[in-house]
Amino acid sequence: MMPLLFPLAAVALAALAGLGPMAAVLRAWVFAAHFWTGVSLGAAVLLLIHAITGGRWGLAMGPGLRAAAAAMPVAALAWLPLILTAPGLFPWAGAQPSDLPETVARKLAYLDVGFLQARTVVVLLLFLLICWVAAGPLRQRWGAAGAATLLMVYAFAVSILSIDWLLAFEPEFYSTAYPPIHATGGVVAAMAFGTLILWASDGARDRLADCGMLMLGWAMVWLYLVYMQYLIIWSGDLPQEIAWYLRRSQGGFGVVLWLAIGWHAVVIAAMASPRLKQRPDAVAAAAGVLLLGQAVDLWWRSAPAFAEHVELVHLIDLLAVIALGLAWFAAASLGLRQRGEVRHA
Repeated sequence: MMPLLFPLAAVALAALAGLGPMAAVLRAWVFAAHFWTGVSLGAAVLLLIHAITGGRWGLAMGPGLRAAAAAMPVAALAWLPLILTAPGLFPWAGAQPSDLPETVARKLAYLDVGFLQARTVVVLLLFLLICWVAAGPLRQRWGAAGAATLLMVYAFAVSILSIDWLLAFEPEFYSTAYPPIHATGGVVAAMAFGTLILWASDGARDRLADCGMLMLGWAMVWLYLVYMQYLIIWSGDLPQEIAWYLRRSQGGFGVVLWLAIGWHAVVIAAMASPRLKQRPDAVAAAAGVLLLGQAVDLWWRSAPAFAEHVELVHLIDLLAVIALGLAWFAAASLGLRQRGEVRHA
């Protein structure tokens, strides 16, 4: 069945290309590229943390996490059309400083499109290196010090990517909490993916309770960061910052936000239950909800930046994340089967 995912992805991409204007398709592709890149990077982060701390959870989730990290080349390739078409994606590209708000005009040196394209290429190369080390035997050779170094490089690189390819679409908004929220969301999604792979495998189901506790912890961290950003920005009462939230509370986007938060709250409540976290199916269901919740949150953060996204449910965005997801999952499944780590995925 797995070999069919690549042609299915091609068909989905072809349908995606014919659904609307190329600008709308590319901006939907931003959402898809961010999501699947985040899952691969989150898996690499968890593998590097395990290289430092050890623990049975890393041994149990290792196959799924290594497969997700090994799929990073597919996610990296998805960024190429975005890099090449960057001049047409950003509202400030090619504009005169006098035509832009003062807060944006001051950032134009950093926001130069050529500089942004170069940064993106460098960041993707760093991501490929991090995932390659995390998914392979080099993780043991590098040891705890090497893993810690790669985690610091990751923190710097993911901040650049989230600023350049999310915040830069609305350059008047600025939040130091935004990159940590984005990075933590990727780790939550990777933890959910690794848990689902463990649940689908024949062995180590007794470790699912540990996975439930780890998902509980990461989901709580993500919720805390989301709440603190909202609290600080709303308390500051600055128009250019509050406008970011107002844009995402209109036309049904507010409902989407509460759905994403509500799903995470349900998972936290479920995994805090001693009885539910001992049930493999309950832990797997919680993981599926977390994975979906992170996709919804990322869509909520990215879609309102574009004028084309006027509908609450946008078919182009949905098809983009599915098309790239099919190719990404095929690559991850291939890695699992080549290693022989999961017998029934």
